[in-house]
Amino acid sequence: MKLSVKTEYGLRAMLELGKRYGQGLVQSRDVAQTRGIPESFVDRIMLTFRNRGLVQSVRGVNGGHALTREPKDVALLDIVEILEGGIAPADCVSSNASVTCPIAKSCVVKTVWHRMYKGLQDSIAGMTLADLVQCEQANRAEPAYHI
Repeated sequence: MKLSVKTEYGLRAMLELGKRYGQGLVQSRDVAQTRGIPESFVDRIMLTFRNRGLVQSVRGVNGGHALTREPKDVALLDIVEILEGGIAPADCVSSNASVTCPIAKSCVVKTVWHRMYKGLQDSIAGMTLADLVQCEQANRAEPAYHI
């Protein structure tokens, strides 16, 4: 399963807001420049997050975006599911599956889809935006040795 560019950009944008949490509003232009995202994409992504209650936005010259809660309280799984509309590789294993498959009882492929879904969920379920911020800070703090 390949995640969309929107999700990649969304994670980068949220990482920037997480890094600057508590420092006031962050303008779309700053997020775009710092994270290498087209500014128009930042605006659309922030609108999505604002509509889902993860981000507050203020218009105007002194406006910008900020997280509505601490980075430790923002799960990466939530971010990915908001942007992807879910992460299930097939409708039959989605947690909100409303379609019943006519071959569900005998389908062996469903087992594969379920394992993929569970594996992806488990790999990021416990991770938060704070974890990403901390990981980025650790990566930047590592000394570089040149010969």
